[in-house]
Amino acid sequence: MSKKILVVDDEKLIVKGIRFSLEQEGMEVDCAYDGEEALEYARRCEYDLVLLDVMLPKLDGFQVCQQIREFSDMPIVMLTAKSEDMDKILGLEYGADDYITKPFNILEVKARIKAIMRRTAKRKEEPAGSPVLVKGNMKIDCEGRRVFIGEREINLTAKEFDVLELLAMNPNKVYSRENLLNLIYEHYTENNPVEKNTVAGKAAKAKEKELEEWLCGLDGMDRLVDDYVGDKIPLWEKIMDRQGTVCCAWEKTAFEEGLKVRIRLMMEVYSL
Repeated sequence: MSKKILVVDDEKLIVKGIRFSLEQEGMEVDCAYDGEEALEYARRCEYDLVLLDVMLPKLDGFQVCQQIREFSDMPIVMLTAKSEDMDKILGLEYGADDYITKPFNILEVKARIKAIMRRTAKRKEEPAGSPVLVKGNMKIDCEGRRVFIGEREINLTAKEFDVLELLAMNPNKVYSRENLLNLIYEHYTENNPVEKNTVAGKAAKAKEKELEEWLCGLDGMDRLVDDYVGDKIPLWEKIMDRQGTVCCAWEKTAFEEGLKVRIRLMMEVYSL
């Protein structure tokens, strides 16, 4: 049975690109363009995942996320053009399972979606009567994903519960920060948001290497230019850096066209 995804963003071009890419993976995709429409969809259908932009008309993404959590625990990934830590924290506090900062690579989006759906599917396959962990006066209901201190229930975000459950089920074991990130965020790697050992991650690295070799072979690309902190680097390296962070690679054509435009502009700037 194909997975159902709800994509919510008021930028129709972004929605179209994400929808195309996810449908290529065999997923069913519904689209909403404002907060109220997103809530209507979420109430009618239990999605396998909601991809939710923060900046929306009518109701913003934080409000939508908070209201969905009142009737469903379907996974939610926030999309935001803001990189401030507070926006990320707010999203997780309102019940989001993860966040992705724009501009993003569609390979990263798909990797994160698949990682979250794997964890969700694994939890659903666990037999009824999953253990209730008791630590002093704290009780952790692993099946219901609820935590109690005495008689008082403690509200935790999805990731906070994951960390608490992991530590409670592995007493006396020490985890480094990277251990926790790798276990709780399956897509995490220190320098690359796409898993290095996934097909998507390997394909992205191969494409990057191919582009780098092609650029290095063009006339004038070894010319030294200023980078963003004033150091001298080859022109091809500066172009690769910019295309990797700016280009929204919804599909191969968009990726390559974006790169061509960027190369042309850079060559005009440096009179090549």
